[in-house]
Amino acid sequence: PSGSKGEITSLLSNHFKVSITGASGHIFHYS
Repeated sequence: PSGSKGEITSLLSNHFKVSITGASGHIFHYS
């Protein structure tokens, strides 16, 4: 089902955005 696949994709992309934002925040905080 493409509907559930789209849901998983959006969840994964959202998770990666949060992870990248968090990592960037830590990098800028400690540099």
